[in-house]
Amino acid sequence: MHYFADANDFENWVEYRNISGFDADLARDGVLIVEMGQRPTGGYKLILDREKTNIDNNTLNLVMDWHAPRLDAAVGQALTSQCVALNLPKGQYQTVRVVDQLGNLRGRVDVGNGDNGQ
Repeated sequence: MHYFADANDFENWVEYRNISGFDADLARDGVLIVEMGQRPTGGYKLILDREKTNIDNNTLNLVMDWHAPRLDAAVGQALTSQCVALNLPKGQYQTVRVVDQLGNLRGRVDVGNGDNGQ
């Protein structure tokens, strides 16, 4: 998990990782990158669960569904690295926690002074 408070830091990360498809303007108000890490096949995906995402005690709790292919699924054999770029919502929080659909903590990051866009 990576948090970029400004577009320049995000642009440097995108260039370092040699990623296409991201515009640095995405990070003009800060952007959070949630990654699954490198996987040996296709069929993996990350989906934000907007219904379960909430702010509680100065913490933004992002719930992400982490999907892996079934063991018998026909998937391409290629290294993949799934990631999602999120603009964080306005609100009073200092920390962002990412948990999966089972409640497992996948990452935590400090995002500032507790006044994100308000």
